[in-house]
Amino acid sequence: MSEPQPIRFSVPEDGFDLSLLPEAARQRGSEAFREAVTAYFKDAYREAGGRVDVAFAGGEIEVAWEP
Repeated sequence: MSEPQPIRFSVPEDGFDLSLLPEAARQRGSEAFREAVTAYFKDAYREAGGRVDVAFAGGEIEVAWEP
């Protein structure tokens, strides 16, 4: 079995489905939005283990998972 490879992708902030976040975190660009999006992706990769980094730049949400 081969070793898992890192995963990197970006999503436009405007394209992120706000219904996935608590109502109080649905203002794009706010600190609450960024914290909730970060928690969403960390939770999504929790079972895979490794490390998840989420960054916000230029209207993009950049996600990187390292095994």
